[in-house]
Amino acid sequence: MQRICKLFLTGLLLILVSCKIDPPGEIILIPVLESDYRIGMREVLVGQQRELRFSLATSVANHCARALVENRFLLQNNVLRVDLLGIAQPANCTPGTSDAFTLTDRIVLPDQLYKLRIALGEAVVNQGLLRVNPDNYAIELPERTGISLDSELLMRLPRSLVWGYVNPADPNAAAQIRTRVRADLENQGALSVDLKVGYYGYFRIGNNHAITIPGATEQGVSFVYLLPDKDDAANLAALAAAWRGEFGPGAEVGLFNTAGEAG
Repeated sequence: MQRICKLFLTGLLLILVSCKIDPPGEIILIPVLESDYRIGMREVLVGQQRELRFSLATSVANHCARALVENRFLLQNNVLRVDLLGIAQPANCTPGTSDAFTLTDRIVLPDQLYKLRIALGEAVVNQGLLRVNPDNYAIELPERTGISLDSELLMRLPRSLVWGYVNPADPNAAAQIRTRVRADLENQGALSVDLKVGYYGYFRIGNNHAITIPGATEQGVSFVYLLPDKDDAANLAALAAAWRGEFGPGAEVGLFNTAGEAG
């Protein structure tokens, strides 16, 4: 009964707030509860420092191609706060229909136990715990009103890790592309890596060591390697450009590193 009342009051609040008219050209903030916000964790490695950020998305259809999830992300008195404020879209937006998506700011979290607070405005607050362990980040969140988690457990990234995919224009070329990608990376000193099964924020490793990367197709070639001393953005961009040129028009290439950079 308490949860029903909470959702009713939240819905009433959203109706009232949504009536606000913003001046032309300003950001329009639209509180949304019609469907879950999807929340994921991502680790970013900068030098010797490890930082955590959250990905925020909603499946509510937007009519602006550049809609974002407005948020506040901060650590306050050992409480990690994720405040979801609504959907932000420009008044003069580019027409399009897509999920609103945003990456929060990044925070350094030493290994320990933190309280976790995920709120939708002031009306709905989900409280739990975040355990930062040497090998992973683990969320305990009994209440999930208005939200869903990509995973409760985020595996930590090894240093010098690179991952990516090539979606060939011709599916029959996949085997040849796989051989060429492996040869090019090994020529740069890439090493194979045996990652534990789990969710790594940017990709998943399955029970059969299958790699699932957003953007990769079933016919595509997905890969994960260690690339010591050559995992910088400039080198990845050069590799990706060479593959796009070699594999021909229509081939899609994604190449990423632990600093959140793409080639």
